[in-house]
Amino acid sequence: MSPKSNIKRSLKTQLGNVFTGYYISSVINNRNDLLLHRVDRIDTEYIESAEILIYNIVSKNIEVIGKTYAVNWQQGALLHWLDDNTVIYNNFKNNHLVTTLYDVNTQKSIDRPHSFSTVSSEKRLIATVNHEILASIRQSYSYPSLLPYFTQQDKEAWIKIYDEESNCCAKIGPSDCRIILSLKESEIDLEYLEHPHFNSTGKFLYFIYRTKTRGGDLSSYLFLFDSEDHELKLINSTGRITHCNWASEYSIISWGGVKDPIDKNFKKSSLAYRCAKRLYKFLPLGNSLVGNTRISKKLTGDQYCMTQVEKSGLTHKSSAARLLSKDGHPTLIGNNLITDCYPDKDGIYELIHFDVKLNKIIDEIKLIQDKKYIGSGMRCDLHPKFNGKLIIVDRLYSDKRFCEVYEL
Repeated sequence: MSPKSNIKRSLKTQLGNVFTGYYISSVINNRNDLLLHRVDRIDTEYIESAEILIYNIVSKNIEVIGKTYAVNWQQGALLHWLDDNTVIYNNFKNNHLVTTLYDVNTQKSIDRPHSFSTVSSEKRLIATVNHEILASIRQSYSYPSLLPYFTQQDKEAWIKIYDEESNCCAKIGPSDCRIILSLKESEIDLEYLEHPHFNSTGKFLYFIYRTKTRGGDLSSYLFLFDSEDHELKLINSTGRITHCNWASEYSIISWGGVKDPIDKNFKKSSLAYRCAKRLYKFLPLGNSLVGNTRISKKLTGDQYCMTQVEKSGLTHKSSAARLLSKDGHPTLIGNNLITDCYPDKDGIYELIHFDVKLNKIIDEIKLIQDKKYIGSGMRCDLHPKFNGKLIIVDRLYSDKRFCEVYEL
């Protein structure tokens, strides 16, 4: 970090092995209360349980408010503040996944009879993926430690939406996406929906539809669902989409492909085209400081893009942040884009502050994680969580998990 950096570290936790979770989670409230998972050990692929902590970063007061048995290294229990006084997280009780809501004023909790992946702050709609299926095929983002308890009777990797009374009011299945994309079911070996995210009103929900063909090709598509009109729209059809976030009530920032430059720049009958397409399959792992990132970007057109949701339809444009060459976990508030990248072979990764108005990188802070965890189920992405002023990141170094708070 340069001496003139606008980002200053203000806190490093010393509370045992703790972490916050996914980058879209609001883990700190207006009283400076930070939500944390605390675990006994960090050398296992699966987490059996974690304590839920509230830690005030000013007073240093710490309170244990519960324990969860539905937790993973990437997303935790999706622990976050629903408002300044309500904590929400996934849990497992009486052989069922539940959503736990904890009131800090009454110090009491209630459970809703289903898990959640995202909640709209206004309508209190909940959307969830089918963890009984994802626990087998997408273990880093589900709860594989609970597999012995899952019946897996429903084998469709859907997304369901529940209202405030826990009534299921909508269901989106892989077949809904497949039809829009004109994909043949006979050619699909694996398909599932994941990473749903409501905007604050709950009207719109984006999610990613992933497929694996029988030939081994992997593709990811970004969709938008209107929870009022029950209308499903395709946002990104390139087959290359990784991370997204709501940049405003009606705009989404995402990292992914633009209209396929490989198809555009080569004649489909040429040897160069066939070679480029073959190489393309091996590039998703090149999202690091060094390696294949720039090659991947050349071939696929991967970049940060903005999608505007309007009454007339969806409009797309490249973000000024297209100058960034690395896939990361973005949060855009005003002109400030906070993102990160994946570690290189030496464990070096970056926390990045990009100004979309000035069209330039303001800060690049190099951090390091233990090399032995890279690429494993125990890896620790930074997953920066930004509220306009504070940036919270998860770290793994010297065989310790901890959090750091930075001020912008």
